[in-house]
Amino acid sequence: MGNSRHEPTCMLAHSLIDKLANLVNYCDLLNQDVESGSRVTQRVHVIQKIAREVIEELVDHQRKLAESDGGDKVA
Repeated sequence: MGNSRHEPTCMLAHSLIDKLANLVNYCDLLNQDVESGSRVTQRVHVIQKIAREVIEELVDHQRKLAESDGGDKVA
């Protein structure tokens, strides 16, 4: 049946998730360059935690939009 390629329900949410995922990855790289247990490490951990929480909220938002539109559920 036509195009089986996944199309995001909300392009803004999709774009934000991508940017936040990059932020989480850059934090991982930063943690490699700083002393374990330092204030910087603790702050980077907080940034990562916030970014992951927002990603979860956006994924949930996309799922709800897909369900309300009768579209495919977002995995």
